[in-house]
Parts: sequence; structure tokens; C-alpha cells
Amino acid sequence: MKLLLVDDDARILETLKRMVSRLGHEADCVNNAVDAARLVQSGQYDFVLLDVQMAGRSGVWFMENAKIPAGTKVLVMSGYAALQDVERMLRLDAGARLPKPFGMDQIAKMLAGDMQPAKRIEARLDHIFNPDGPADSGRTLICMRELGLAI
Repeated sequence: MKLLLVDDDARILETLKRMVSRLGHEADCVNNAVDAARLVQSGQYDFVLLDVQMAGRSGVWFMENAKIPAGTKVLVMSGYAALQDVERMLRLDAGARLPKPFGMDQIAKMLAGDMQPAKRIEARLDHIFNPDGPADSGRTLICMRELGLAI
């Protein structure tokens, strides 16, 4: 597989590239959303691993402006990103969230198709959609379906 890695932290890009190379994949790295948007439209990438918060244009900007080919999946990487930004990116067809820090085993599972976005983000979405009260899994699942995330 070929991946596009997008993060404004050079150390993270270097580590990610090393991880995906060990998993047998090829990766290109860019440190900003504008270059990523230009590259992704070529259609040569199977996955984009995209940071949410970056200097300049954000991951949200990328999701709103990039012409992402139908066969390219986007995985959102976030550490301390605002939940609203993550939720917005998921609405814009990001496949799943990969919380930082993460290990090579998590990347391998995600790239192998074990994304299961509904299970991975249900607790976070519950917080977004039910901020004033206890968890309401029925309401959360309805919101997840609206986002296209329910399995």
C-alpha cells in the first residue's frame, strides 16, 4: 500500500514513515495540509494519515478542500485536538480516529481494514452529543448513523 503521511511535526513524520516501512508499505510525507491536498488528488494513495491540528491549514481544512479520490481512506490522527474538529472531520468522510500516541500494532490493524470507526469513537461521540447528561447509547447510535458511522 501507499500512504500519505501529514503532520507538521517532523519527528512524528519520521517515526510514522519508519513504522509503515517496517509494515511493508511505502509512504510520502508532507508537513502541511495544502501540499497534502495537492498530492492526494493524484489518486496514488490508499490511505492518508492526517493530523488534526497543524500550523497554517488544519486537517479540517484538508477534509473540506482536498479532492480525495473514492478509493483513498483517511485516518485522523489526534492528540489534543478539539473533539468538535475530530467530529467535523468524521462527518467529512474521515474513516476513523487514531489517537496519539499510538503504536505500530494499532497502525497495522487500521491499515488491514480493522478500522471499526463506530466502536473506536462511540465514547467520544457520546460526549459530543450528550454533553449535559449521562450516556445515552440510543441517542449516540442515532447520531453515529447520521454521520454514517454505525456498523
